[in-house]
Amino acid sequence: MPTALKFTVRHVRYWRGAIHRWSTDYSYVGSSSLSPDAGLCSSLLNLDDHMCYAGGSTEGGTYECAVYDPRAGGTALAVYTRFAWDTPGDWIGYGGAAWTTTGLDFEAAAEPCLLVEWPAGKSKTGKPVAFRKYYHAIPVSQAGSAGAHDVATADVTSLEAGAEALRSFLGAQGWSLGTPAGRLAGTGVVSPFYGSHQMPRGRRRKPLVTANGTYTGPTIKVPGPVVED
Repeated sequence: MPTALKFTVRHVRYWRGAIHRWSTDYSYVGSSSLSPDAGLCSSLLNLDDHMCYAGGSTEGGTYECAVYDPRAGGTALAVYTRFAWDTPGDWIGYGGAAWTTTGLDFEAAAEPCLLVEWPAGKSKTGKPVAFRKYYHAIPVSQAGSAGAHDVATADVTSLEAGAEALRSFLGAQGWSLGTPAGRLAGTGVVSPFYGSHQMPRGRRRKPLVTANGTYTGPTIKVPGPVVED
């Protein structure tokens, strides 16, 4: 049985006029017997979906959750698919159950996001470490003036309850939100200010030249002199 599980929750929305997908990963560790299945994936999908503001099916939705054994690698142990992401007519809108505010316009820009952090102790150098998640499905900012909170106080309280539900998702089975290296998540904190997290355009490629000028690309073979018979 695996002693670590990584769940990937996948979402879809429009960004700059095109269909775009984004995901959130959750790592859990434990030692008790646990057989991950589609039902478990469905439950976590719903908890994640609660953190995404309900903007209507045309704005996008949470379409799939898959679970993996990060140590073994390979294909998913189980998958739950809620709808087909590439068929907008089949989209089921974000649930947004963790938001108390309703009826606001959905934020059209994808980079602004809800930021949630679960503290996870300190690094070897003494700096605070946290699990950080970005949710790219939010309402327009509720800040009425410069410096005011983007997220209403009542929403912060409700969203932090949603963050706790994600942390304790497998608690009854003896599993914790954490990493195989031994870091465990504490109580989640929701930022009242929106974060800005760049949406990936696709697979990231390693730069061929680093900042200090070191070439990291493939070896270039230079042909030797041609010898004629």
